[in-house]
Amino acid sequence: MAKPKIRTWANAVGALLLGLGAQLASAESLIEPLPPLQFVEQVDWPPFTPKAQGQTQEGLAFELLQLIFSQFGRSAQLELLPLAQVLERAKLGQTDGISVTHLDERRITYLAYSEPLLLKRAFVYYQSNRPVPAGLLDWDSTQNLRLGVVKNRSFGPLFQRQRTQLPMELVEVDSLEQLFKLTADGTLNGFLAYELNAAALLRQPAYQGKISRMPTAYYENAYYLAVGRHSAGMKLLPQIDKAIGQLRESGQLGALLQRYGATD
Repeated sequence: MAKPKIRTWANAVGALLLGLGAQLASAESLIEPLPPLQFVEQVDWPPFTPKAQGQTQEGLAFELLQLIFSQFGRSAQLELLPLAQVLERAKLGQTDGISVTHLDERRITYLAYSEPLLLKRAFVYYQSNRPVPAGLLDWDSTQNLRLGVVKNRSFGPLFQRQRTQLPMELVEVDSLEQLFKLTADGTLNGFLAYELNAAALLRQPAYQGKISRMPTAYYENAYYLAVGRHSAGMKLLPQIDKAIGQLRESGQLGALLQRYGATD
């Protein structure tokens, strides 16, 4: 008569285990996934962002966010805004961070920066059919140099000094394409721009053979991911840095950047 008792006990244990499994599955279903972090970036910044304002899933900035945060099971969304609004949201703590930016000491009170993401290099660009010197300081000092830049771009302390030393008229515009047009039609002698941003326009038929680049980089620095000091992203900064290191070591970061013509 022992066998039926053993079967009854085994059935009871099985039922208990099934019940516990069902409870665990039910508990897991109640655990909501962590919400995506909300990042902002400036609109119309090739190859980092497309022209359309608002939420995006395109461009190098978006792909960098996905690649980095996927390394430790988080996700991030990206909203595109004019640059002034990007900085305002970051300053007011209304975003988790800026996807790609340079390290600006004026912003370290409200932004913390990751390990370097990629190299940025600035060059002088000029009209192809005009003779130009080897470098900016070699320009004929008797010539009233009209040089263009995009507003709010930083080209380092050397440029800040030279813009006061040279007989230079600095023309500030809202977009890089304006500089291409003004240089192509002879309004400007040239302009300063970052290589990655200018490369996309140099490939356009309207500017091929019309705009050239000086051979030596005028300025080199790095781009970073920045998180708000009072945002949910701040506590993730060590994981972000670790992910960047792993992605660089594995070659995944380099492969993504190469696809967009950039280097780490």
